[in-house]
Amino acid sequence: MNETSIDEKLMNTGWDRIVKTRSRDEVVNVFILTSNEENIDGLVVTTVEKGGEAAFINIVGNINLETIGELSDKFDIPSISDLNKQKGENANDDSDGDK
Repeated sequence: MNETSIDEKLMNTGWDRIVKTRSRDEVVNVFILTSNEENIDGLVVTTVEKGGEAAFINIVGNINLETIGELSDKFDIPSISDLNKQKGENANDDSDGDK
C-alpha cells in the first residue's frame, strides 16, 4: 500500500485532508472526520517514508483542537501553527536551493 492509496481510502470514506507536507524522504498528512461544521469526530495523522515504512495516529471521538494543541506542547510535537511558521520561514529562505 502506498501513500496515494492510503489518501484515497481515507478521502473516499469521508475524511478531509487538512495538512499535507512532503520532504525528500517522507510524506505526512493530517485528516479529520467531521459530522458537521463544529464537531470533529476523528483525526488521523499518516506518515509514509520513501522506503515504504509507514506510521499512523488515529484519534477517535469528539476532538477539541485546543486540547490537541495542549497535548502537542506536552509531548514536544510541533503544532499546526508551528508548521505554518516553519513553512513561512522556508519560503523566505535565501539558500541555494539544495533542500
